[in-house]
Amino acid sequence: GQPEVYAFRDRIQLERFAADCGLRLEPFQKRIARSARTREREFVALLPRANGKTHLLAIIALHHLMTVEDAGS
Repeated sequence: GQPEVYAFRDRIQLERFAADCGLRLEPFQKRIARSARTREREFVALLPRANGKTHLLAIIALHHLMTVEDAGS
């Protein structure tokens, strides 16, 4: 269906955006990013120190602000 198409397109765009920002997403980061792109308002990612959580969430937040029409409201 259409939601899967949009989710796939958004994932590719997020991965390309991350690469353009100098961040190559690891497979576990791609899974986290995929979870963040659902319709749920919240999600939890539990990872030990020094696993790129801050960079990943910054990329997700920037991508969201730049691609979602009403993200700032």
